[in-house]
Amino acid sequence: IKWSYILKFHVSYLFLTVNLLYILNIIFHFWDFIYMKKDLLKQIAEKGYAVSYAACLNYSTYDIIRSVPAIVTCLSLFVGILGLVWNVFTTKWTSVCVLLLGILSLYAEKFTDNIEGYGERGKTHTDQHNRLKNLYVKVKHAPENDKMEKYTDEYHAIEKEFNESSQ
Repeated sequence: IKWSYILKFHVSYLFLTVNLLYILNIIFHFWDFIYMKKDLLKQIAEKGYAVSYAACLNYSTYDIIRSVPAIVTCLSLFVGILGLVWNVFTTKWTSVCVLLLGILSLYAEKFTDNIEGYGERGKTHTDQHNRLKNLYVKVKHAPENDKMEKYTDEYHAIEKEFNESSQ
């Protein structure tokens, strides 16, 4: 047995092992990148849904509080005027319905103190939703060698802003 052959075999085996470990490291790094990217995309999509839902709630509350008292006032006025002409509009049931609508209007009036806050929060949440959509596209088209930390930091900043602006 020549020691040089054994030495060459061990050196080549060691070289092959090092290259194989290097290749496996690259594969695992790529897999980790894909996993982190998918996880971040899922978080962005879920938070985008929550922010969009909050914006819709604020806008609908803003719209309802602005329009319900005026609608109830006009409806009560029309029923009162029609009651002068036709007796159908002066029954107890009609009076009870108009009275309940008036109570509903009084309940809605209690939210008019901060009505502009609902509109502003709706605008803020819409802006946050648009920023989350843009971040989703950036992350989805990020190159493989790009670091996810900058996208994660941007996501956490938007999430913190949303949590602070919500009531």
